[in-house]
Amino acid sequence: MINSLLDRKPRHIRLDHLLVPVSDDLNEITLTRDPKLIEQHSIQHFQLLGSPSKEELIQSIKPYSNLGDIPEEFHPYYAPIQTIDLEEITNDEILSTFKLLPNHKAPGISGITYEDLKHVHPNIIQYITDLFNLCLRISSIPRDWKKALLFPIPKPKEWSSDINNTRPIILLETLRKCFVKILTTRLHAILSQRHFLQPNNRAGFLGESTYQPLQHLHHAIEMAKKYKKEIWIGIQDLSKAYDRINISLLSLAMARLRIPQTIVELILQLFTDWTNRIILHNDNISDPYQVMQGIDQGEQIKNIWNPAGDQKVSYSTTVQSYLDDTTWVAPSLTHMKTLLEISNEFYEFANIQINKDKYRLLTNNKLYVGKEIELTLGSELTKVKINKKKEGVCILGVYVDAFNSPSPTLKKLRQTVVLFANTLRRKKLTHNHIIYITNKVLMPILEYRNQFQVFTIEQCNFIMAPIKKLFKQSLHFPRSTPDALIHHYLLPSINNFFYNQMYSHIAMTQLLFNTPLLNPIAMTQMLTTQYEFWLPHFPTHNDLTKLESTKLATTFLSKLLIYFNNFNIVFTPVYDTMITGGRTPLLFYIPNITKSDVSSLQNKRLIFLDQIISNDSSFLLTLPEMKQMAQKNWKGAPPNWLKKMENTEIWTTINRRLINPPKELPIQNFLIQTPSILPNKENQLYNQWYIFWDPKSNTSIYGKGITQLNHKDTPSMTQLQHYVQSYLEDDALFDFRTSRLQQDAITPRKKTTILKPCKGCALHTYNVDRPLICTMYIVTTSLCKFKLYNQNIMKRKFPNAKKLWKFPTKHHITLHNMAYNSFLKLNRSSFSHFNLDSNFMNNDLVHNQEFSLQELAMNCNLDKNHFYFLYNIFKGNQHSLDTLYLLIIKFLFRDRLIFYTDGSLSMDGTNKSIMGAAWVEVSSSVNDTFQCSTAHLPSSTKAEVLAILTAIIAAPTHCHVTIHTDSKNVIDSFNKTGRTNLSQRRIMKLNNFSLWILIHRLIKTKSLRVDMFKVKAHSGHLHNDKADRLAKDACSNSPIFLATSHYSQVPIMVPTLANYGPIDKNIRKYLRHITNLHTFEKLLRTKALSHLFGPTFDQVDKINWELTKDWIAQSCDGSVCSAVNDRHTGFKIKNLGHILPTVDIQRLYYPKLYPDTTSNCILCNSITASNTHWGLCHQHQTDRLTDYKDCLSVLIRALETHKEIATALSANIAVSSSPLSCFDLEHNSSFYILLHNAVPTSLSDLIARFIRSRKVKSLVTYTFLSAFMDTIIRKYWHKYALAYKQWEKSLHITKRDKRLYRK
Repeated sequence: MINSLLDRKPRHIRLDHLLVPVSDDLNEITLTRDPKLIEQHSIQHFQLLGSPSKEELIQSIKPYSNLGDIPEEFHPYYAPIQTIDLEEITNDEILSTFKLLPNHKAPGISGITYEDLKHVHPNIIQYITDLFNLCLRISSIPRDWKKALLFPIPKPKEWSSDINNTRPIILLETLRKCFVKILTTRLHAILSQRHFLQPNNRAGFLGESTYQPLQHLHHAIEMAKKYKKEIWIGIQDLSKAYDRINISLLSLAMARLRIPQTIVELILQLFTDWTNRIILHNDNISDPYQVMQGIDQGEQIKNIWNPAGDQKVSYSTTVQSYLDDTTWVAPSLTHMKTLLEISNEFYEFANIQINKDKYRLLTNNKLYVGKEIELTLGSELTKVKINKKKEGVCILGVYVDAFNSPSPTLKKLRQTVVLFANTLRRKKLTHNHIIYITNKVLMPILEYRNQFQVFTIEQCNFIMAPIKKLFKQSLHFPRSTPDALIHHYLLPSINNFFYNQMYSHIAMTQLLFNTPLLNPIAMTQMLTTQYEFWLPHFPTHNDLTKLESTKLATTFLSKLLIYFNNFNIVFTPVYDTMITGGRTPLLFYIPNITKSDVSSLQNKRLIFLDQIISNDSSFLLTLPEMKQMAQKNWKGAPPNWLKKMENTEIWTTINRRLINPPKELPIQNFLIQTPSILPNKENQLYNQWYIFWDPKSNTSIYGKGITQLNHKDTPSMTQLQHYVQSYLEDDALFDFRTSRLQQDAITPRKKTTILKPCKGCALHTYNVDRPLICTMYIVTTSLCKFKLYNQNIMKRKFPNAKKLWKFPTKHHITLHNMAYNSFLKLNRSSFSHFNLDSNFMNNDLVHNQEFSLQELAMNCNLDKNHFYFLYNIFKGNQHSLDTLYLLIIKFLFRDRLIFYTDGSLSMDGTNKSIMGAAWVEVSSSVNDTFQCSTAHLPSSTKAEVLAILTAIIAAPTHCHVTIHTDSKNVIDSFNKTGRTNLSQRRIMKLNNFSLWILIHRLIKTKSLRVDMFKVKAHSGHLHNDKADRLAKDACSNSPIFLATSHYSQVPIMVPTLANYGPIDKNIRKYLRHITNLHTFEKLLRTKALSHLFGPTFDQVDKINWELTKDWIAQSCDGSVCSAVNDRHTGFKIKNLGHILPTVDIQRLYYPKLYPDTTSNCILCNSITASNTHWGLCHQHQTDRLTDYKDCLSVLIRALETHKEIATALSANIAVSSSPLSCFDLEHNSSFYILLHNAVPTSLSDLIARFIRSRKVKSLVTYTFLSAFMDTIIRKYWHKYALAYKQWEKSLHITKRDKRLYRK
């Protein structure tokens, strides 16, 4: 069907005519139909690979028997590394391989197909197993496995009877391919896990795809653009890459991996002494010919051995290859030529050729763009044209250019959509055809090509406009139909491309930050984004909300983060990227901030508001004061951002007081004097004044030094006499008549700071020598020194001041901030209030426990220095974690544990739900139990998995663990996630994958043997019922949470739901749920649909959207695809969306065709014509009521006929008491909902009182709705439409007039 709809015709060639060279002149060719000559020339072409003769081909294949035979510079890439061992093949392995084989594939010479192998008799499986293992032991394969058929197919261009325009497809024996597939799968698992190969030589391995090399390339281009660096990109394709593989080099590559010699010889046997026969015209087969070089393109082994790609790569990548496509990246043309020289040396000794006509060169150097340069490709000097600006080139299916411009991608996506639309427009298609082609064929193509660009809603609408127009035409929608109707998931709809690109990008972003191979790029992009926004921390949910209105986002990741934030999904770093030295980001205090403002801040290294305000957080500093504080001499005029702040953030430029000052003290650099440690044990202090910060009272405290005590093995302590800070102007003794200041006008900064002796407070520590003064003991290193004014001078200045009052030389605000900043430096934190982690740092249980090395080796979850230390895995309820900690200690020397696990879910809304997990350990006479709870993304399965995780944590090393659970889903998920052939991308599509990853890594780390068994739930099993009760009770406990550092194998950033927690499920589907809510909300906000929600009705009924969805999709004639059904479905959607062509709608579309008068109803001429009125028109009031009663009679009969609940009332009584039976139809919301093809809740509730079965409920609902559709909706819309046409006819308005008007 797809090929027919898209005009995809299979391309074949007929080898009944061929262009062959004339015997005496090789440059002259002629067309021949001689079968013998065609066969001879075909064999020569596929055997000699373009070489003039067999002798020259043999001479070009250089033998390499050992490492010394290859050039010295390539020795490191073929030096042996580690050893690989392979076990014997089993029956189960063969059965699982057969099960995964595809259907409808061409067989080899024997004619045995994959379908034959799938249905082979069980007795034959053992013979196949024995054969495969015999091949492994003797390093040989059956002779017939070395015979194959070659079928030439055309390249993506006209073949024009030229054999050079074909490519070979080798038809191998199916059993041989199965054998090699098993071998390859095993090697894949080993090589992908142990990282034997370099990162850029992993094409075809588990979890690897084109995304990795494309991500490296895109990152290099993006960084070059951002930092204005030159970049050169060369794209080349290897000619006949697999046909030219040197078997002796392949042997060295395998020797490097220390694969057993028997396996090496076996693999070499696959590609030596084998023959092909070409399938000619009319199923004729050529004579066999010997293959001289290379491996089969149909062989399963080919993805492992890429001899050209195994060169070391770091972030500053120079080469990225995927199979036979290679991309070179260089910072200059000279460097590019150097890289090509190195590659030419490798190609020469490996006998590899490149397609010169496919070579492409890109650069962002404007001096070379669009010009031709000469490069050495292979052994020849070739002219290569450099692509123009915004002229993209296709690399692995993605269009890129050196300027990182979105134009090539946008242009290609639009061309693709136009091509699809033009092809489909000529077909007689229904809306279901278009939905399938768009959602299942077109969207994946667009999604793949758009991996590294993000487009706005307007750009996405531009791309999809042709398909949207075609879809509207299929359902007979007007062109102005809102997107909320054609993209709504409850209606027959095509996917929204803007949302679709978000699904793709969020999955790829999650993969980027959780893939070890891409860690260098991920870290660089994360820090670049933070630097781009110029924030002291990675942008949070609130930060991104504020940044959305700015135009600071220029990189791909920063744009995506802002889009994701609109859906309340935020990526949170696992690593601490906090910049210290301040508290409040300056960025958000600058109105209408621009990129030039950010550049100015970056050049001046100003990132905190603390750097440009006074030390009491009240005033904005002047530019000279900022220079003085930063100790920098910035040149030039005051920056624009400072002028903006002066215009909006301060009251006046004279006093420079901030309108919205920060509530907390700023973090600033102060020249702080700390007391020195004196030599004696007890040192008397004289006239020493100190201030320090008390975190408990969150304020500064003053004191006069009395004694410094220095004892061995304890920190130095200083005894202080406590003084209380006050202001002289606030004291009752202060006489304002002696001062120029007025009491009401004076500000805190202008007041005089005084210190008074404390008369006693909670800080007092009793001292026998000085019992009458308030004293305290403070650690000496936490004190800051300050000085006092001369007492005699202050006495003359303030005669009323008491003798005991002291006057500091610095203001209290300055001293207060100085103490606070000193405290911050000592604690090395700038943002937290120093609440240390209660789970570990303040846990006496952990600190008081000491274990020997043997005990720590028995369970890594006890080791404080281990990555899997219990308190590093979980955060939250300390009591639950302490209980588990004690159980770990108790089980430390057990070799067998038996658990019964269970989980429970307590639902109270998504954000208030909590999950309980519990287990009972029954291997000993004392049944130990554990229970805990967790929250976020609630599900009963998650609770079960958490119970299993805690049981695995409690088990010691080398323990045999048996787990009994009543969840079959959990057992299946355990077996699935434990497979070694599951890639990171596939794992992250599973629910609760972070818990499963941790479970399997702990099993591997502890060398556990885990068996899982199913227990029937609520069957009276003692231990299972006990675990169930514990899990339910645990829902009342405070939750524990998995630390983000254990989100995946090596997480760098974790996707979280705003401020709630990590998303450890298929994030693509999760985002789809969110976008569905956005689409639904957009539909509800549509003004035309406001009447459906009842503001004009006396009694408001609700809509059952699930049944409405089924009713809209219900076919009118039983067929899935028909023109009649298109009209029927289109009418229902237009009726639901209130866009039927009533007079008011038509006047809106064609204002010049209709008279400029009040558009009253054509029938009653009393009320304005609209989609709201046509079904309630007074002209048919009596007939409409009679018809509606007939419809209710149909409902009553259907309920009586299909009644399943015997205790239900009479259908007649139930219907008459239902809101449906309100016969004031103009004020009946249920009738209005039905009138517009929606299903009211009153109808679904009524049917549910009589019927249990979902299928029968649907039958009764459709029976009533069909009757309502035929009896009322169609009947009265037909009358309205007929009157409307007569009215248009009287105005001489025709369809042609409307068509010309639109043009």
